[in-house]
Amino acid sequence: MKQISVYDIIKKQNGEHFAKAIRNYNNGIFEIPDIVNIVKYAGHDAEPIMNYLVSLMNIHINEAEYTDPFVLLKKAGYNAYYADTLEKQNAISKYFKDGEKLCTFRDETRFENYYIINAVKENVDGIKREHFTNPEREDEYGTSVISIQILKTGGFISIKNRYNHTVANPDNTFNSNPDNIINGLSYSLKKYFDVDFSPAIAFLPDDYILISDKILKYYSEINDYYFGDGFYAKNGKITEINKQTEVMIDYHILNLKDKTVTPIIQDEESFKNDAEIFQNELKDKTIQIVKNKDKTKSVLLDGEEFVRLDQSRMTRLYLERALELPEYFLNHNHDLQYLVCPKVETVGNDILIENTKMCYCNMINVKEIGNYFLYYAESLQEINLPNVKEIGNNFLSVNSEIKEINLPNVKDIGNDFLATNNKITSLNLPNVFYIGDDFMRNNTVLKSINLPNVKGIGDKFLYNNEELNELNIPEVIEIGDGFLAYNNKITSLNLPNVLYIGNDFLYTNSVLESLNLPNVKKIGSSCFHNIIKTILKEIYIPNIADINYDSFFNLIYSEEIEKLGNINDTYEIINRIAFYSDKKKIIDKIKFYSKER
Repeated sequence: MKQISVYDIIKKQNGEHFAKAIRNYNNGIFEIPDIVNIVKYAGHDAEPIMNYLVSLMNIHINEAEYTDPFVLLKKAGYNAYYADTLEKQNAISKYFKDGEKLCTFRDETRFENYYIINAVKENVDGIKREHFTNPEREDEYGTSVISIQILKTGGFISIKNRYNHTVANPDNTFNSNPDNIINGLSYSLKKYFDVDFSPAIAFLPDDYILISDKILKYYSEINDYYFGDGFYAKNGKITEINKQTEVMIDYHILNLKDKTVTPIIQDEESFKNDAEIFQNELKDKTIQIVKNKDKTKSVLLDGEEFVRLDQSRMTRLYLERALELPEYFLNHNHDLQYLVCPKVETVGNDILIENTKMCYCNMINVKEIGNYFLYYAESLQEINLPNVKEIGNNFLSVNSEIKEINLPNVKDIGNDFLATNNKITSLNLPNVFYIGDDFMRNNTVLKSINLPNVKGIGDKFLYNNEELNELNIPEVIEIGDGFLAYNNKITSLNLPNVLYIGNDFLYTNSVLESLNLPNVKKIGSSCFHNIIKTILKEIYIPNIADINYDSFFNLIYSEEIEKLGNINDTYEIINRIAFYSDKKKIIDKIKFYSKER
């Protein structure tokens, strides 16, 4: 009987492309002991891990003279200690900003299962988070506080840093190789704790990790669970699904026999909620698995596509029955591209917050959307929400692709609505009543907007817009700071009912010729900033009762302005300005009168 070659085994296991890439690069890689198991979970593309495979082939073990690991870390500039209690484990939490704290701090038994070495740079107090506006995993801030965690049973090591999930793969800092901190540290830690692990000899890409000498290609890491195509790993143990009876859907397992959906992570409520939504769709339906021509597979329910999967990652989802999407629904999903929920009426907070690949979303009956819905959906090009009435904060805040959005019934819009979109040129919101802060901030191309019923507008409304040349907001009563700041094309502005205007109103505008604010009572600071250089000839503010000194100063000293219209009793402001200049010149410019008291 002909013996099957290592090449043929790997070809069957990882695919022909993978096996050929190894053979063409260096056939000697097939001679590495246990190479079949080493690459079993490495995916179907060998090129990203080729340097590592070559380093395995060429390895020569030259164990250095032993040095205490804490001495080595001191030499590398760290004050380090072994965290063998919960108090020591979490002692470094004070160095982490909210939203960037390690999952470790929530695990009260981590120190019992791992050798934890916490290390803090000696100059940590001088390394400030605010100085790093573009974080990188191995930058000075990220590596100023690290936690080296080695599974006590051996086979797994992770090095975590100060950014946690603000950067890619923070649990793989220094590629989880202590020798990349200082040479000899890997051997030193092994000897000190009498434990074995296999750090990468050459750098593995960010979406690969070593567990028990095996290379894992994973698509997501959550709470030290690593998820790959048909398997997951935790605490150094790799678990494969039964491909005959089970299907892996992101972070859940669908059992085809008993029609159940089970979350892999059992201690997070959000995953249980996801499973309940899926389970409800399966009820009383026939399940069928179909392989597609593009190598994806579909889960069909009564012949209709329910889920489409690309190597265990969910890319399409149709929820026929769901009426509500609970908080954190699919908040760890990265790859969903197509979502249809025809009956959903309520969407909770933090749903699909990490998804960056959504292209199409249809929820024709949704009426209420919570905060951070599709926050990172930067690829979304089409969304249909014809009946939505309320939208929370950070709706599609990082999206830059949508060209049109139809929200005919929306009444309330939260902060950061489409805050980085730069493709919408026209927007109709006929029923909106309130708009929060940073509405379409940095959209420089919007040319027309219809807001006939809005009463309140938050800070930085259309901040940085460069194209809008006329704006009619007949019902608005209150306007926040930075209204149309850095817009230099507004030539017509109608705000007949506005009572309160915040700071930086029309900041840098230099083309408006006249402004009528018949009911405004209060104007904040730094308004009309660039008015000294403008062609503004007249502003009418007969009912002003409170105007910040510097805003009034900008008006008084405009070179072009001929009259300020009727202004209420403002003796104190005039006297303050007159202290520095000619009082008569100021009064001559104002048709001045006192209101009846």
